[in-house]
Amino acid sequence: MGKLWTQPVSVQDERPNQGIFDEAGNTENLRATWKGAIDGKADGVQLTTWNDYSENTPFAPSRNAGWTYLDINAYCLTCYKLGCPKITHDVAYLTHRVQPVAAAPSYAQTKLMKLRGGGTAARDTVEVLSMLTAAGKVSVTIGGTTQTYDAPAGVSARTFPLEPGTASATVTRNAATVAKVVSPYPVTATPYVQGLHYRAASSGR
Repeated sequence: MGKLWTQPVSVQDERPNQGIFDEAGNTENLRATWKGAIDGKADGVQLTTWNDYSENTPFAPSRNAGWTYLDINAYCLTCYKLGCPKITHDVAYLTHRVQPVAAAPSYAQTKLMKLRGGGTAARDTVEVLSMLTAAGKVSVTIGGTTQTYDAPAGVSARTFPLEPGTASATVTRNAATVAKVVSPYPVTATPYVQGLHYRAASSGR
């Protein structure tokens, strides 16, 4: 129609003060909104940050995400502006909540968040997002159970059920460890308060 289009890109949207949240699907929302900008050849991209701390949408480095979202954005932004660059370092990212969506807090909260209608169904998953220079084997340990899979070169994501305990992922190639990330955020089925925003950890920092 001859109009300019600016594609909004976001990590997640979770609003305790309003009692609503949208399912971000680990990094799926972040990757999907960037894909919309790249595939649609958007004239501009907006990294939405206003009210970010009340809506848990910030890209800024934080205690609960480190530099993970900024690092993923750096790669996606390069894809958007110049074409996807060659991956020169093996990196693995872990994202997950610290409680199941349906877990009831022990604290007597007066307002609990509910899923906003019209969006993606809520899910309880741990995601491994890998950016690899060559194919590798990924071992994922969640709540004491280990699973392995073969990850291709480039960018790929795999999800696993969320379980109480800790989560980690190790990437090996030719019997050598090339990337390892341990989430510092334990998962509990009996939270004190409700907290549904995704935590993130990276092997790159």
